Amino acid sequence: MSENVERYISYYGDGAVYDCAKTPGDCRVDTEPDWGDTSPNDYPDGDYPDPAPSAIIRVVMPKADYLDIWHYCRRENTGPNPLSDAYEAAQIVATKATETEVIECGSPWPVSECERLGGCYLCGGDHRFKEA
Repeated sequence: MSENVERYISYYGDGAVYDCAKTPGDCRVDTEPDWGDTSPNDYPDGDYPDPAPSAIIRVVMPKADYLDIWHYCRRENTGPNPLSDAYEAAQIVATKATETEVIECGSPWPVSECERLGGCYLCGGDHRFKEA
């Protein structure tokens, strides 16, 4: 049986893995403006849009699977099992994690959507209990 590790995974606003680390404070989050249908040229005064929401999740998962994600995020995907993209990394977390906990989520999703779909599109958590 594979050894499990407890680590932290951060996600882009579209659900792709962005980073991973031993502590939540070491997980990078996306700080780039969310351009949407715009470009930097649309903001001549430099007042760019806010970044897309991101999330940090604590996971417990097999060490070997985590290392594939770590190599993807921190070692330019040079591990023994290269991943195709950040969505594949997210799929590994979704299928291999034996335990998850939402540490933070910047999703602006209304509580009604969490209730309707059974959780946040980004973190999978329930924003009904998110502090205001």
